[in-house]
Parts: sequence; structure tokens; C-alpha cells
Amino acid sequence: MRNGIGDYKKAMTAKEFFERGKLLSEEIRALTEAMSIAYAEATKTVSAPTSAAVKSSSLQNKRENAAIKYMELKAVITARLAELFKIKKEIFDFIEKIDDAKCRTVLINRYINGYTFEKIAETMYMNERWVYRIHKKALEICDEKLKER
Repeated sequence: MRNGIGDYKKAMTAKEFFERGKLLSEEIRALTEAMSIAYAEATKTVSAPTSAAVKSSSLQNKRENAAIKYMELKAVITARLAELFKIKKEIFDFIEKIDDAKCRTVLINRYINGYTFEKIAETMYMNERWVYRIHKKALEICDEKLKER
């Protein structure tokens, strides 16, 4: 289990355990943008064909390369998404073991839903400073649970 609780239970803090999905999510966003660019290149149309066969051949090669790149990126994104879902499930399963409902809610909103502290405060109808306090308490509880494993 890569980056799972079992692999890093002593070396990883709760915050590090929870944030494993953040970087992967950013990578998926970047790959998705690259895939969109490759798709646009592969499906780009030109207004009038050129008279030179070399230019036409060159354009065809660019489109083929872009289509290949698009398909490769799509496969990579699919693999990364599967990994991200696995990580989020591990995180969710761990959070579910916490007794305090407010702590669970803050952690789910922060590390599963990707909310900012401001957004969490808004959705929970509380001051942002309280969210920070609850978050700190939740991380302390989780650090203890990680040490127990």
C-alpha cells in the first residue's frame, strides 16, 4: 500500500497523511489542462489547404502526434484518478474513526472536499478562528491514533 497508514505510521504526521491527495489533485489538474491542449491541437482545422505537400504532411504529423499525446495523457489521468480515489478512501476511513462530529466534518471538508478554512467556516456557520481550533484539535486526535497503530 503506497503512502498508506501501514507504510508511514511512525514517520508521517496526521496532516501529512491527509495532504497526500493534494499534490496528486494538482497533478491531475495540470495533466487535464495538457490533455485539453493536445485535444485542441489534434482537432484543429485550417481554413485552406496549402499547395505544398510537405506542409500538409507536416500538419498531419502534428495532428497525429497531438492525438497520440492526448490518448497517453488520458491513460495517465485515469491511473492518477484511481490512485487519488484510493487515497481519499483511506483518508475518509481514517476520519470516520474519530468520535467528535465537528472534527470529522472539518477534516472531511478540508481533506476530502478540498475546502479552504474560510469555506469550511461558511458551511459550518462559525468563525474561521473556530475552524482553525477544531482543525488543530482534530489533527492532535489523529496524530494520537496514528501513534497507536
